[in-house]
Amino acid sequence: MRPVTEDERALRRAWSAVTAAFASHAMLSGLLGPWIPELKARTGIDASGLGVALMAFAAGLLFGTRLAGPAVRRLGGRTIVRGGLVVMAAGFASLPLAVDLATLAAIFLAIGATAGLVDVAMNIEAMAVERRFGRRVMTAIHGTWSVALFVGAGIASLGIAARIPIGVHLPIAGALIVALGSALLRWLPRGDEAASAV
Repeated sequence: MRPVTEDERALRRAWSAVTAAFASHAMLSGLLGPWIPELKARTGIDASGLGVALMAFAAGLLFGTRLAGPAVRRLGGRTIVRGGLVVMAAGFASLPLAVDLATLAAIFLAIGATAGLVDVAMNIEAMAVERRFGRRVMTAIHGTWSVALFVGAGIASLGIAARIPIGVHLPIAGALIVALGSALLRWLPRGDEAASAV
């Protein structure tokens, strides 16, 4: 059997890191859905108010994706993904602090912008890995995102079923997701490797 070269090991580590980034992003995103009824009740908003808050989330996503290209060229996708996931987790942890429509929409706007920024940056990282592999790996990586989204929703649903307060569950779940992913994120492609994919 041919021994595995150091370049091949590095490439496998980079693939694992990108997959971990997609999984972390999806699990954090999945935390939101099951808690929406609780957030709606805590802030005293009606269905139309919830719609406005979710529009703020969508607007943030759009803004984040537009900002991503220049940000990746300036800071590098690796830095944005690693830092952005922490900011996303902090954003979800702050959701219990919302007291009305304005504060909920503001937090959703910030989470959405960060999520959009990280989404583009991690796709750029994935493109860099795929280019080095010389074959398609994006399908498997995006498949991981879909599965991880359900895992995140399941984690939130279990917390609700166990009657864990939202102010306890979201900070702890977010911190654990980021902590678990960070062990692999250090292997994300560095500046020049990813920037060439922009």
